[in-house]
Amino acid sequence: MPRQVAGAGLLRCESCLGIWARAGQLAEIVRTENDLRATFPAKTATAFACPDGCEARLEEVRYSKTEEALLLDRCPECAGLYLDRGEVDQVLRINARIRELFGDATFTGPAPRGGVLGLLTRLFS
Repeated sequence: MPRQVAGAGLLRCESCLGIWARAGQLAEIVRTENDLRATFPAKTATAFACPDGCEARLEEVRYSKTEEALLLDRCPECAGLYLDRGEVDQVLRINARIRELFGDATFTGPAPRGGVLGLLTRLFS
């Protein structure tokens, strides 16, 4: 049963500890322009329906062009993203590495600290 994550506007599945981020929420948290760091065609459809009620099947999409091939589940209709347990940490690690290599030029603000980021790290690590 999903429940709201306080202060983050995200839904967390109590059984698997994955999270559902509506379109734009992941970008807001990690301060990027888009939820995904790169645009790739969907890899495969999953067996899971969109948690937001779109009735579309989620599709696996690659998060970034980095060597770490992180696949997230995205709804093709509402563009929400489902992150399995541990994938929040991978997103944060990828973005920290991009900041290290390229500075803040590809971000919409300084690296997130505390607040929602701290909450997510505690909840999903």
